[in-house]
Amino acid sequence: LEQVKLQNPKFIGLACFVTDYDFISDLASKIKEISNAPILVGNAQPSISPEDFLYEGSPFDIVAKGEAEETVREIINSSGDIDSLMKVKGISFFDGKSVVTTEKRPLMDLADLGKPAYHLMDMDWYTQPGKYTIRRLPARCVVIYTGRGCPFDCNFCASNVVWNTNDKSLGNNVTRMRPLDVVMDELEILQNKYGFDFFYIGDDTF
Repeated sequence: LEQVKLQNPKFIGLACFVTDYDFISDLASKIKEISNAPILVGNAQPSISPEDFLYEGSPFDIVAKGEAEETVREIINSSGDIDSLMKVKGISFFDGKSVVTTEKRPLMDLADLGKPAYHLMDMDWYTQPGKYTIRRLPARCVVIYTGRGCPFDCNFCASNVVWNTNDKSLGNNVTRMRPLDVVMDELEILQNKYGFDFFYIGDDTF
């Protein structure tokens, strides 16, 4: 909340699993009290069930569904009115009467994904050793991804339900890998520049 006051952002993005719902909803409500910035929400729960986040009086403005890097870029570059939002694929929003969901966005080629902009983040904060990575030993741990998706369709897992909120009509497989040279470059930056000891591979299938 202090960062929102300090930065006065144009947009605010939050991520939510079902277990985060109460906390994220409360946080969004508190943000709305101090900022007029539209609040975007993504990740599993809003992708699967956008109506949980979009209703009369909701603090959330837009749900970014499934794989949403390009979606968010288009939202940020839009004027934010209903006509412009209708042109953005892969979102849901409340138009004052009901939840509107736009056309599905195609899955990405992960070669176009690039690397996170670590140089724009407070890496001193993220590189603080923690005790919850391995056997309570103080360690610097970071999450990385070498790919996305899973070739299976287990009914206890939300993974492919989330990825299937994107469009696969162009033949894009849900399961895709990042280029190996990009992954290796990211690992080297995280180890050699920022001093991480452990890497948590966050892939659905590793």
